[in-house]
Amino acid sequence: MFFEYYVRENPRFIRHLLPICKQWYELAISSPRLWNRIPIKYFESDWDIETISESVKRRLDKCIDLSGNVSLELDLDFGELTPPQNLITSQIREYVSNYTLPDGQDTLNEWILGLNVDLLNDPEVISACQPHHLFELLENLIGKDGEIAPWWVSLRLDLPEETELALGILKLFSHPTPNLTRLQISGFSDIRGEYATLVGSIFPNVSALEHLEIPNAADLEVFKFDPTLLQILTFNNMKSCDPSIFTSFIRLRQLEVFCWSLLGQARESHGVVHLPELRRLSVRGPFKDFGTVEFRVPVLDELRLSRRHAHNPFIYPKVQASRIVWGLERPWDSQWQLNEIEPDLRAILLQYRSATELQIPSRFKERISAMIRELKSDDTWLSALSLIIGALAVLVSLIQMATHSTPADPPEICRKLEALQHQYKIIEDLRSRIRNAHLECARLETEISEHRASVAPIRRCPQELLLMFFEYYICENPRLIRHLLPVCKQWYELAISSPRLWNDVPIRLETDWDIESTCESIQKRLDKCIHFSGTASLELNLDFSGLIPPQGLIASQIREDVSKYTHPDGQDTLNEWISGLDVDLLNDPEVISACQPHHLFELLGNLIGDDGDIMPRWASLCLDLPQDPELALGILKLFSHPAPSLTHFQISWFEDMHEAFSSLIGTIFPDLPGLEHLEVPSVADLEFFNFNPTLVQSLTFNRLTSCDPSIFTSFTRLQELVVHSWFTHRPEEGALSRGVIQLPELRRLVVRGVVPNFDTFEFRVPLLDELYLSRHYMTDPFTYPKVQASKIVWAIEGPWASQWTLDQIEPDIRAIILKYRSVTELQFPSRLKERILSLIRELKSDDTWLSALRLVSLRALDGTTSERIEV
Repeated sequence: MFFEYYVRENPRFIRHLLPICKQWYELAISSPRLWNRIPIKYFESDWDIETISESVKRRLDKCIDLSGNVSLELDLDFGELTPPQNLITSQIREYVSNYTLPDGQDTLNEWILGLNVDLLNDPEVISACQPHHLFELLENLIGKDGEIAPWWVSLRLDLPEETELALGILKLFSHPTPNLTRLQISGFSDIRGEYATLVGSIFPNVSALEHLEIPNAADLEVFKFDPTLLQILTFNNMKSCDPSIFTSFIRLRQLEVFCWSLLGQARESHGVVHLPELRRLSVRGPFKDFGTVEFRVPVLDELRLSRRHAHNPFIYPKVQASRIVWGLERPWDSQWQLNEIEPDLRAILLQYRSATELQIPSRFKERISAMIRELKSDDTWLSALSLIIGALAVLVSLIQMATHSTPADPPEICRKLEALQHQYKIIEDLRSRIRNAHLECARLETEISEHRASVAPIRRCPQELLLMFFEYYICENPRLIRHLLPVCKQWYELAISSPRLWNDVPIRLETDWDIESTCESIQKRLDKCIHFSGTASLELNLDFSGLIPPQGLIASQIREDVSKYTHPDGQDTLNEWISGLDVDLLNDPEVISACQPHHLFELLGNLIGDDGDIMPRWASLCLDLPQDPELALGILKLFSHPAPSLTHFQISWFEDMHEAFSSLIGTIFPDLPGLEHLEVPSVADLEFFNFNPTLVQSLTFNRLTSCDPSIFTSFTRLQELVVHSWFTHRPEEGALSRGVIQLPELRRLVVRGVVPNFDTFEFRVPLLDELYLSRHYMTDPFTYPKVQASKIVWAIEGPWASQWTLDQIEPDIRAIILKYRSVTELQFPSRLKERILSLIRELKSDDTWLSALRLVSLRALDGTTSERIEV
């Protein structure tokens, strides 16, 4: 009985009883009455219907198994269930709202209303929120060929508002339920009107039905039952009523009518409602028909009347009752004022004079008492009323049972309790002593560690040597300085007083969604670097190549969130949907601020300084621009101040800058008088910068497409020229440029990829220290510059190395060996060792081949020289 009381409100509480002890477990699983009540509820916020259905299925199987032959009582609440497209939309809104500003929520809601997710609403794309998981669960509850449905004795079914979803649920109830005595179906629509196709196919046999609740009177046609057996009938969304429908309900004892709105009600009906055994009538809401029909019923035990909106008219059924209950529906009770209820209460007191008891909300006590005193003063008012009850809400609190022993305990148990308390006291004393011992151990360990640290050899290390260690430690990643600061006070003070540890400032932004937080974090370190670097020159590495515009970040974030629930086979469909997604409405700093580029612009503004006052400290700058032209333009515009101390400058972009940003020529980097090392995408981009070419010692073009040799005339002190081209098709013969490249101090030439024209130019340069040649695709033609060098390095660019075979490499290597006969050293990848040596032996056997080659060095994968071979 205790178990049954405990699980009365929520049968799922049985799980709390099972693990208590073996006795309780065996008693619980052998008691069918603890398992025959099966509640299933889905909430509006439930996104993962699949996981929820699997969890419910496990409990359902256990309930059906352990309930034995006991009849099942089902409570299936799907009233809050929404269709999958709404769940997907709601989930996307929840994701995006996490990053939406409070003032932008209305804009987000507007965007959500226009969002089309039909492409995603496919079980093969997103399965988690699809209703077929619920349908499979209900099929298990109904049983194969409806074999479990005859066990049902009670069914409460709340249908979802969406018609198609409710129709899919109702179609499953197509088997007889001969033992069903109680059936409640509620929804937002009339079953008969919305689901006319189901008439005669659902609940084909409910012959034992005694209690029926349905939305409207017309829905009675849906069910095949014996009206003479029915004792309770409820309409939970009544719109109209023909009094003749009640003729066959000769044993009906309780009739309840809920009417939620005057809209849709037909014209008032007139007729006779004859219910000889009716004992209770409940009318909730403004149902007009019940005020005009004639009731032929006995004096009721109770008439329950309730109001909703204050402005709705109310109908008083023509009956007499011993007890009248009058109330206000909870969602609307706060709208009513005391003066608004008086006409209603007065009408009830005057019409139902045979009532002996009246129940009203307790807050109207004074008003109803005053009204009755007024009516009693009128000698013409006669009433049987003798009792007024104020309906008060009573809260019952359960006091937990005391855990102390009772007087009924025998002396032996009392002695054992005293001994137990004594042992607990001993344990507590020991625990206290252990805690104190732990604290003392910690203190001693700290003192020992501090002493050992104070006399450690590192303490005697000169600061100059320690500083060299610091510089080596952070050379790959300047941010590692944070690991040195907390070591000790000495290291901290040495680190913050050494500008060379702080003048290297790397900033990298990739596809970060929360640019705002990232920039705030970088800003904190940037402030420290500028402060602790003192007057030392700054070396900047700004990598924004992975940055994408905010609309791309928003779409990417939505894709990342939705992909968590997308099947692997549905990823292509998700990508297709994302590619057509319009997020322009959300791309507003006042709606979603986290991913907006103005946070980056503010960070760069602090790095540049007010009126560019920090830029004169810049000695080195490596700038990788994002692919998006608008974003790259916004970044470039900020560099409009002179940088007179800048000696190393690298700028990269995936396209021709001159064509995309021609409006910036003469406005960015207006003064670079100290420039010695310059890297730009193409030759035309040299026009952007105001520098002295006679001072440049190293020049790199990282995306060269064409070249006019005359541009090199002014680079009289150039010592290194690096040319990288992604050009894959050799230009026509007439398009080739020919000319002279005169670089009297050039020492190193690097040609990576297919560089147009370089095999047609005449190079007037000294014997180079090194010529570096590298290949991309196998099918690309290759150009061999007309120069001579002491050392030639040949390589394959990393991404394409795996495509090359030894047979494809040999013609290229043979051409290099034959063309550059003055070379004394060749360097190749180590994996080509055998083929290179074989080729050289073959050439040396030819007496006509003359070469200065003396050494072949082999390069390992990490770039180091693994072996040197004299030839």
